[in-house]
Amino acid sequence: MVLLAALLSALSLTAPPARVTVERTLDLPAGPAGASFAFTVSAVYPDRVVLVVPHGAAVSLVARSLDGKMVLGASTRPWQTPCRRRGAVDVCSQPMEWCPLTDDSWRATVRKTSAAPAVVRVRLVFVTSGA
Repeated sequence: MVLLAALLSALSLTAPPARVTVERTLDLPAGPAGASFAFTVSAVYPDRVVLVVPHGAAVSLVARSLDGKMVLGASTRPWQTPCRRRGAVDVCSQPMEWCPLTDDSWRATVRKTSAAPAVVRVRLVFVTSGA
């Protein structure tokens, strides 16, 4: 019983993993459109990808490590990524498996296939320590 209490106490004192976020806002024109951006992140694991788009917009993101060994992705399609409507926008959050990152350098590509122009907010969250 004492051992169990000590274990539970230790677990409750454990800090949550530290995270770092890469964020971009992209203004995509009417019709099918895309944009890409490079980023560098010093982290241990990917945590999640979040897309915030106008309600009903069809948008996907693929981020690839420059060493070609890792790919992260998310989409506003409901069968691919859980999305919730929040007023005029859909917030889609795709959790990632905590596989160790193989590279610090990445390129992300965002594609929009819906007709209307869209301001797309991208948030890539990574775990830096404490995992």
